[in-house]
Amino acid sequence: MKTYGYDFPMAGEELGDFVRTNVTALTAELGEALKEIGWKPWSTGQGYVNRAAYLGELVDVGHFLANLLVAVGITDDEWEAAYQRKQQVNRDRQANGYDTRAEKCPACGRAYDDEATDCTPTFTDPGLGTVPYCEDYGVLTVTDK
Repeated sequence: MKTYGYDFPMAGEELGDFVRTNVTALTAELGEALKEIGWKPWSTGQGYVNRAAYLGELVDVGHFLANLLVAVGITDDEWEAAYQRKQQVNRDRQANGYDTRAEKCPACGRAYDDEATDCTPTFTDPGLGTVPYCEDYGVLTVTDK
């Protein structure tokens, strides 16, 4: 698929450059959206919204997010299904209580219950016993809880 002069999905350096540019732009647009909302708890102006400008900035956010999805060939259906699955995970976390220190890998910070995570809080290592395991860093030795 070709859009805006790019062929999608991308790979290699082209993908890296495209992602870096779009993440930077998305982050900048989020900052611009934040300027349209009174969000500072220490300010008496908390709670105001310039709604039209805020919406415009969030449309820009959506544009750059869509670029990031298209860059690796993620379809609308794939996005929607993943979004719905993650919403259920978040609902379950809220219903059951969620301790980010206990329920995230201490090395990479991924949540153990995220579907794409292979980290586990209980991995049996013959030499160490039961220890956390990180898909990026391997067996972990926890020295401080």
